[in-house]
Amino acid sequence: MTDFNLTQTMARTRIRQWNQERTALRAGRAKDYTPRGRAPRVPSTCRYDAALTRCLDFEREFGKLHEEDQQILLLIVREGQPQRVVAEALHMSTRCLSYKLPTALDRLANLLDRVNLL
Repeated sequence: MTDFNLTQTMARTRIRQWNQERTALRAGRAKDYTPRGRAPRVPSTCRYDAALTRCLDFEREFGKLHEEDQQILLLIVREGQPQRVVAEALHMSTRCLSYKLPTALDRLANLLDRVNLL
């Protein structure tokens, strides 16, 4: 896998992680990172605060993208919509969208890499 594809894959993965963590936070859950074999920790606000901080940091950097890039990434990566449907919704051709998606992923990866969120 080339560096180009690796950064795009990492950006896609980071969007999916953000979405899962955001959904868990809205449901009042926070991921427990206690290793297997250790006694479970008492639920605390520290885990929730850490997850909330990660989500807010990601959203702050995601908000720096162009609006069109945000729409493309949210619809394709987070929502899993087909490119044809997204292209119609954004009033562009499927070919144009296929060029813009990797660019949007690279821009997001660069933004996240600058602040060590990738």
